[in-house]
Parts: sequence; structure tokens; C-alpha cells
Amino acid sequence: MTESLIVIYTIILFQSIFTRLELVTIALFFEKHGKLGLVDKLMAKLSVNSEEKKTKDAEQNDEVKILTVLLEANPDSIPKRSRQLYAFINRGMNELYNLEPVNDVSLCNYLENLGFTPRRDNKGTHWINLNAVKINEAKERCGMIKESQATLSESDSSVGSVS
Repeated sequence: MTESLIVIYTIILFQSIFTRLELVTIALFFEKHGKLGLVDKLMAKLSVNSEEKKTKDAEQNDEVKILTVLLEANPDSIPKRSRQLYAFINRGMNELYNLEPVNDVSLCNYLENLGFTPRRDNKGTHWINLNAVKINEAKERCGMIKESQATLSESDSSVGSVS
């Protein structure tokens, strides 16, 4: 194992203690003293770790699983009444993730956290804004859409408007 890799893995071991900025500062110090390419290697490793954490968090998040079930369906075919909606979500979660049914109270809370609004009427509870627009908004909030905006360092010029 090369000396620079040992330094990188040592730095990454301290990742729980140091912030990213502190880790990069340490790597810059070592680069200044002869360990070339250390910052690039560190940033690549930190990027991989960050993506793995995002994927793991998404896999363990019930709200993301519910949203995935909703995204798999045609928004017009998603039931609006609570009983039918909860059964629909539980069927989807069973098919996609092989999970046991989630209770109605938890499903209601998850849906509200995703930004959907329940309303009571004489027939029971229905979800008034369970549509394609709100589903896409929830998808954005949960980070299920890749960022399309480039940072200044990735763009050709820092002059002009950001789209």
C-alpha cells in the first residue's frame, strides 16, 4: 500500500471526528509537503462514502419507500380515499420491498410528512392533493431527483445567470 493511500485511509478513519473541511485542510497540508494528488484521492473517496450513505438512508426510509410505490403507479389510478390508499401502498410495499403492512396511523403520518393533505368528509378521509405535481414535489424534497444545476467550479464561466 502506498504511503499516500495510508494517509487517505487514516484521514477517512478520522472522518467521524473531523469535518470535510478539516480533512481537506489536512490533505492540502500533506500535498504542500510532497504528497501529490492526495486531495483528489480524498475527495473521490469522500464522494463514494457520501453516495453510499445517501443510498443506505434512502433504502431505510419508509417515506421514500412509500413515495417509490406512488411513483410506480399512474397518479390518476392512485386511490384518494384513506382505506383504499393505505391498502394500495401496503400492496406496493409488499411487492417492491417484501414488507409487512404498515398501520394506518403511520401511513397517515408518512403521507403528511411527504406533503399530502388529508380531509374528512361524510364518507371518511380522503387525500385532496395526491396528484402528479405533489408527488414530484415530494420526490424533489426527498432527494430522489439528481441535481441539474452545476456548481461554479463545474461550469465554464462564473459570469451570467444560473439556470
